[in-house]
Amino acid sequence: MFTTRKKNLIYVGIALFVVGIAAVLSGSFTQSARATSHLPLQQQQNQLTQQLSPGETGGSGWAWSDTIGWISFSGSTYNVSVVNSSGDLSGYAWSSNIGWISFNENDVASCPSGVGANIDASTGEVSGWIRALSGDEPDALRSGDWDGCIQLSGTNHSSPDLSGNGGVTYDKINRKLVGFAWGSDVVGWIDLVDVSISVPLGSSLNLVANPLTLPSSGGTSLLTWMSRDIQVGSCTASSTDGSWTGSRSEIDLVGESVSLSQTTTYTLTCTGDDGLAISDSVEVRVADVMIPATLFLIANPSTALLPAPFVTNLFWWSPDPSALGTCQRGGGGIGWIGSIDTSTMGTNLFNASPQSNVSVPFPQTSFSINCTNLQFPATVTVTQQAPARPSVTLVSDTTSLPIGGGTANLTWLPNNVNSCSTSSVPSHVAWNSVVPSPQIGTASIGVTQPTNFTIECTNNAGQTVGDTVGISVGGIEPSGAGIPIFEEF
Repeated sequence: MFTTRKKNLIYVGIALFVVGIAAVLSGSFTQSARATSHLPLQQQQNQLTQQLSPGETGGSGWAWSDTIGWISFSGSTYNVSVVNSSGDLSGYAWSSNIGWISFNENDVASCPSGVGANIDASTGEVSGWIRALSGDEPDALRSGDWDGCIQLSGTNHSSPDLSGNGGVTYDKINRKLVGFAWGSDVVGWIDLVDVSISVPLGSSLNLVANPLTLPSSGGTSLLTWMSRDIQVGSCTASSTDGSWTGSRSEIDLVGESVSLSQTTTYTLTCTGDDGLAISDSVEVRVADVMIPATLFLIANPSTALLPAPFVTNLFWWSPDPSALGTCQRGGGGIGWIGSIDTSTMGTNLFNASPQSNVSVPFPQTSFSINCTNLQFPATVTVTQQAPARPSVTLVSDTTSLPIGGGTANLTWLPNNVNSCSTSSVPSHVAWNSVVPSPQIGTASIGVTQPTNFTIECTNNAGQTVGDTVGISVGGIEPSGAGIPIFEEF
């Protein structure tokens, strides 16, 4: 139901891009978007200040509507953001034709379902409504009974659909939004051409004790903890016996040794970046029982990334290696076989036994160590993951110059790349001397003969993408004009 845009549409988009950026940077923003929805569009963009709150992640990029043109998802004082790990969206996008488009739930209360925009990161489904605030306008900005409501997905444009031809969908691998939203008569279909956004993982806290069980005479246990997205200086310790108290750091892998003579629960309480309290507890039991043999196995990294081959490093240790008996490697990892000499095994993380560059041959590969005195094998699973897919687009403000030539402004729009380089046919010294940054950039080039200009960009996995734009002079096309975007994976 959608048509592919031609490359000359990108040229029009560049012009709108420049106009949009100039408008974004034009003034001081001090009032809410709703309070400015009745101002002339040229004044509205000077009336808003928006900042990310702790725990939010901001989006960026552009969407396209055949009726209203380019829509910006971020500027110096506004953006569309994910406000929590549940995937709720807020903030504003900007159109130089219809003004602010709100992603705030309170602005869509009068839309058909009244449900705000949301990303389900686990499935990729994007649902709910957003609203062009000029839908409140009584003047010529409105079209008939248009209310400004824009549906992110529905029965005729379902989500998730990673093909890019359905409703708006979250591509969690590349952390982008793809697909179309529907804005009725005034806006029509909105294509999320190049919108990057990520759903925050949320705060986490993990408190571990080793060992978890002591004999009836008591003893010591080592407390270690890890966390993610925790406010600095916000963590406090407590225990049921009152022996473990006071402030603690957000992470402690060295650990604290605690002495106890009775069963005790230890608790660490912190404040997440989202401002919410989070805690974790561990119970260390004191009982007249035989302590079973214990073995720890970890993988670092637990997610194996490109470039291939996928590999990881494995580490294993036991508080009492002599209690393990005979141990054997197992699982699906190539080369992860054979016995383990427990007499040389480490007794903690910092003198653990390592094996480097273990192959991870499957999307999910399990590694294990089984010992005769273990109740269950020690097991860890490693997942393969490709890096975000790179892309680059090269456009020119003109593809045809008169006899004698002239100046062309070449603009590159890279994404998920680390470095870029230029080339041309025939060789053009000025363009070949440009060292483009891995961000959006522009170069003004004097052109006197028909030339193909090329840019190539590479990501940290060695994947290369490129694009070429040809410029004719005096009606003569460059040799090999129309070379498409290419990829080297």
